[in-house]
Amino acid sequence: MATFDEYVRNGRIKFRDYIMNAKDRGINENIFAESLTALIRSDPWDFMNRTEIEPIRGLLKEIIKKVSSGTGSSVYMLDTYMGGGKTHTMAFIYFMFTKRDYAKNLDSFNIVLKEINVIDLPPVEVIAVDGNDLNDKLPLNEQKVFRDFLGKTGTREEVIGEINRREKPVVFLIDEILDYLDKRGEKYPQDLAYLKTLVEGISETEKSVIVISFPNIKSDKYEKYRVSNIDIYDTLQRKGKSYVPIGDQENFAKVLKKQIFEYIDSTIWNEINSYIGKVLTKERLNYNLKEYQEYFPFHPMLVKLIYERLSSFEGFQKTRGGIKILAHASVDLYRRIINGEKMDSPFFTIGDIDLANEDVKPLLAKDNVFGIHNLEVIINTDIKNEKPDFKKILTNVYLYSLFPDKDKRGIKPSDIYISLLKGTLSIESIEKMLTDSLENKIYLDKENSTGKFYFKPEPSIYAMIKSYQSELSQKDDVIKEYLKRILKYNDPEINATVIVDIDNLEINDKKLFIGALSPEVIRKTKKKSPEDIAREIFDEIGQKSNSSINNVVLLVPSLINIEVLEEDANRYNAVIYYEKDFNKKKQNEKDKTYYNEIIDKINEEKKKIEQSLTNRVMKYYSNVFYIKRDNLEKKEIKDIDKEEDFRAKILELLIEDEKAYTSEGIKNMNIDTFFRELLGNRSEYNISDALRNIKKSTALPYLTEKAFDKAVKDGVKEGLIGYRLGEGGEVHYREDLPTFNYSGSILSKDLASRLKPKSQPTIPTVTPVSPEPTVGTSPNLLSSEFTEIEESITSYDQAKRYFPILRAIDYRWGKYRLHIEFDLKDNGSIKFDLDSDKVPELTRLVEDLFRISGNTIINVKLHFKREQVDYYKENWKRVGEIE
Repeated sequence: MATFDEYVRNGRIKFRDYIMNAKDRGINENIFAESLTALIRSDPWDFMNRTEIEPIRGLLKEIIKKVSSGTGSSVYMLDTYMGGGKTHTMAFIYFMFTKRDYAKNLDSFNIVLKEINVIDLPPVEVIAVDGNDLNDKLPLNEQKVFRDFLGKTGTREEVIGEINRREKPVVFLIDEILDYLDKRGEKYPQDLAYLKTLVEGISETEKSVIVISFPNIKSDKYEKYRVSNIDIYDTLQRKGKSYVPIGDQENFAKVLKKQIFEYIDSTIWNEINSYIGKVLTKERLNYNLKEYQEYFPFHPMLVKLIYERLSSFEGFQKTRGGIKILAHASVDLYRRIINGEKMDSPFFTIGDIDLANEDVKPLLAKDNVFGIHNLEVIINTDIKNEKPDFKKILTNVYLYSLFPDKDKRGIKPSDIYISLLKGTLSIESIEKMLTDSLENKIYLDKENSTGKFYFKPEPSIYAMIKSYQSELSQKDDVIKEYLKRILKYNDPEINATVIVDIDNLEINDKKLFIGALSPEVIRKTKKKSPEDIAREIFDEIGQKSNSSINNVVLLVPSLINIEVLEEDANRYNAVIYYEKDFNKKKQNEKDKTYYNEIIDKINEEKKKIEQSLTNRVMKYYSNVFYIKRDNLEKKEIKDIDKEEDFRAKILELLIEDEKAYTSEGIKNMNIDTFFRELLGNRSEYNISDALRNIKKSTALPYLTEKAFDKAVKDGVKEGLIGYRLGEGGEVHYREDLPTFNYSGSILSKDLASRLKPKSQPTIPTVTPVSPEPTVGTSPNLLSSEFTEIEESITSYDQAKRYFPILRAIDYRWGKYRLHIEFDLKDNGSIKFDLDSDKVPELTRLVEDLFRISGNTIINVKLHFKREQVDYYKENWKRVGEIE
């Protein structure tokens, strides 16, 4: 079976000359003249030859019979929509009488004459009046066209007399009279009165005729004059007949075919009818074969698109607009056929229209006609550059998106299949292509309730951003910006930053340094795993002169699927650029409401991207590395979705592994163990040297200077260390130490206790209770949310490890309640019922009580929340393993 292009090439379908001649130089727009004045000045033979007589056959018969024999009506109203063919009909009547020889050369016209037994047209005088050309400053009876013919006639009798003085019938053609009346303002009633007089006079002549055109009877313009001058319209309707020139869709199709095609081989139908059935029944689709035959070579859906959908727009001229679109589309199609393009079916289909063609696009992308934003943008961005098959599919979607009622916009894949008539496609494949492209198309969307695809005037913010992504490459900057924001500690003891250049990296060893490796640094290492990257960076930092690594913590991203993070970074960058561009457009647009809606959607999408990017940065930069006892240690941050929690988790991991402390976190450190490790076998250690050792040695936990200061003061107060300034200086031990000098020394507990005079232990200001503790007096502590745990501490070594755990739980999860009984055997007992924030005050008491009585037993009752229990058991178990 041949396709449309083959029929054109072998001459079995022939476009009109004006189309074929326009393939190189374009169409002469005069053939689409809109006014009666312009039409009657056009080439009469070309005009008449392109006119389909069938829709106006009845009207022509009536007029010809009237002027020939005097039978029939003298008054005719052409009642139609804008672009419904009324002006074209009047122009044909004009040429029919003024170019009678041309008319007689038309076979279709001779058939009309034969049907009414008229051999030849009589001589007729034609008066053509174009309302657009009338002077609105003058009343109708003073217009030159009427004055020259009728003089100053003012009555019905005078009109009849003037016409009867002529030796031949007179045909009045009055077009667009309402446009003139509109311009007349409040003066129009006198013009309508004159029009009534003219109509009444002509209606009483023997062979003269008047044809007046009006817009659709339902139009606002028609209603205005009908209501206010009901008698005049009653006169027109009573004395005349109404005609709708084009009429139904079938006649509309005939008009289109006549305007576009010079010749169509009627035998083609016998070759293609079985093809239609084969393609459509394959998908079990119903069809009207007669409709395909009547509209051929146009696909019926193409005709219906213009007749039913495009013409629903108030500003679209149905006949003239449809012809103009198809004429320009045909020129482009003919050009493509001549250049060798192959088509898919024997029909001229919707998909064969190239919306991107510079002559077609303006006709189908007019905001002022269709009242829809961004039509040209939709064509340029979502349709123009697609592959042929998909481009035709999208063309169908676009043209079916042009409809005044938003709820009826769009087309189903099954209807696209019918429209294309391409057997190698399927409904399923069409739907898949459209569905797969939803994410990338800026204006394409789907109505899930109906299954229709359509183009919406509002851009898909997601797709628009994606289109910007392809043009941008600053993803590294975005990732760094987010890392800086996430690592923004409000703590002067922490220096958190993004590492972009190892060579120029400066590390202040007085602070805890947390560094996230930038994408550039990651790529520079050329390593394949976070561990290898971290090891290399630590080596480079350690090789720098005067650089400490004990205070360094590195955040290294996971390299698995890191392109997802980079894509989010590009999306963020794209939405910023898109927002700027769109704001510029908004400033130049009149429709601020539409643009404000888009800005709101941009902001919504930006928030989503920001949240997604924040989460991804935290997810990929979840590997925490540091050096401990010269080994690379790795901890992982899991299930964190808030920036503040991410920052806190880093510190928490360092505290849990006894790696690093700030002054705030020092309360979770076992100070006794720390100073034992720091002093080693020393009984006295210069503070400056000790601090230097803390910064350099990875065998020790790192303390910020402020944390170290607090540890020294707490250690002295709790009797874990002593302090003196110089040999022979005053020894401070078991007392408050408001300040100290770095040139001084810390003393071991043994040395400090020997040098400092001993005194009886004092009980800290914690109020004991007697005779029975009031454990859990708070109703909350007695609820099912809390678990009671009992423990007995039987040695000082156990106590030293036990109480830091209790302090850590208070730090991590907040205050809880506990009951403590110190059983001193022969020396009695001391009981306390207190909140966990008082635990530090018991530390010194514990040591004193064990010194007083080596048989001291500490009985503890704890009231924990569920999350505190696991931590407690895990850490207390670890103490048991150490012992």
